[in-house]
Amino acid sequence: MAASSGKYSNYGSNPYSGETKDLLRHGFGVYRYANSFYRYEGEWRHGKKHGHGKLVMSDGSYYEGQFIDGEIRGQGVRRWTMSGSMYRGEFFQGEMEGYGVFTYGEGSVYEGNFIENRREGDGILTESNGCRYVGSFHENRKHGEGFQEYESDSVYNGGWVRGQRQGHGELKYSDGSIYEGQFRNDIFNGEGLFTNSVGVIYSGMFINGGLSNQPFCLNVIGDTNITLKTGESFNLNLQLQNEDGEAINEISNLEIVITAWYKYYESTSESNDLTLIGTILDEEINNPILSPLGYKVVNFPLTDKETHDDYLNINEKHVQFVEENINKDLEEKGDILSGESNLIVENELDTNRDKVIEDIDNKDDKYDFIQPLISIINKGEIEINNLILPSPSEGYLPYALENLAKQRSTAATSQSKDTKKKGKASAGKPRQSVVQEPAMVTNEPELSHYARSGEYQIRIECNDIPLCDYKIQPLWMIVNIINSDS
Repeated sequence: MAASSGKYSNYGSNPYSGETKDLLRHGFGVYRYANSFYRYEGEWRHGKKHGHGKLVMSDGSYYEGQFIDGEIRGQGVRRWTMSGSMYRGEFFQGEMEGYGVFTYGEGSVYEGNFIENRREGDGILTESNGCRYVGSFHENRKHGEGFQEYESDSVYNGGWVRGQRQGHGELKYSDGSIYEGQFRNDIFNGEGLFTNSVGVIYSGMFINGGLSNQPFCLNVIGDTNITLKTGESFNLNLQLQNEDGEAINEISNLEIVITAWYKYYESTSESNDLTLIGTILDEEINNPILSPLGYKVVNFPLTDKETHDDYLNINEKHVQFVEENINKDLEEKGDILSGESNLIVENELDTNRDKVIEDIDNKDDKYDFIQPLISIINKGEIEINNLILPSPSEGYLPYALENLAKQRSTAATSQSKDTKKKGKASAGKPRQSVVQEPAMVTNEPELSHYARSGEYQIRIECNDIPLCDYKIQPLWMIVNIINSDS
């Protein structure tokens, strides 16, 4: 029997309009489904959709691509009108399966493998906010090993379980901080190592994103109120502790800053000289701060014995060098060191010696002892040995204020005694004012390079500790200096 072919020109009782063969839809044709939601237009073979076609939904959504034996299969494009999403890639039995690119209506894009309409296997998810994930998926969620870039420019590389970070991973923050260790429920949990942006390290257990052993304070192991003779050194043994007073050895590379302080004498006298010095003091030194002892203090020099000895040796070598060269020059000229000539040489030596010392003080910042000492705590503790309080620069204003106050007190006492002795005999006679230079407190020659007797304070503070609930407060201690013969 010969095969027949033809076209239906209207739908009527037959929803198909298109080419046929042997009374079967064959070739190109349009078919309207009974529920009127679907309409297919495309190629047919032996009564089945086969080849290239387009399945259109009444809301405007559609699939366009390959059909095999009536099923959506092969390469195609699927678009959802309501959400604005679109998929372009492989299909099997009407579902997204194989490799494809899914563009979500809100702007995110997934490129990778699908199984049964779900992201499965390796893929790349780029979210609308710029976040990007490259790695493994399971049942539409991040699962397995993956690399995640966040909107904040932080990046994570490690394990995932059901869309959350879990297992071993490394998280790098945009400020340079890094955590490497165990994750659970998307946060730090278990053994790990956190290094913050300035290099402070916490290595130990983490619980729910925080440190399991929280630092609470910085403590001095030993006495915080010590007494030293002039020129004696002292040691500092510092330790990070928790609320229970237990040592915390999980923290390393923590910078601490150590500074020395001396009492600030405010200019309360009516003396013009004292008021002037007080004004200069306010302009030339850092603003005074209130110490825990209840009075104001200002910076004082602090260093270690080795550095201070180095400073003194350099001074002595320079002075010796100048003296040797002056003597050599005089000998070459044939000068006779006697009488007036000897006095000239001594004056010249004194002048050059003072100039050399002044040059050293001015040009080399290494020996600016007013600057803070910087040290590093490792494994929660540090021992700093042979610290000393050297003498301040000549004219150190807190000393000058103290001297002037003592001088005025002494002068007032002496004047009061003289007045009582003279009685009425001195009445009517003009009194001459005598201006005296402030009397500096002097030490023995070998001790003049060190702080004089008095009460000094040491302030110790540290950088912030990463992920710590507490801000470590500065630690203060008292150093009492007494005369060496006391």
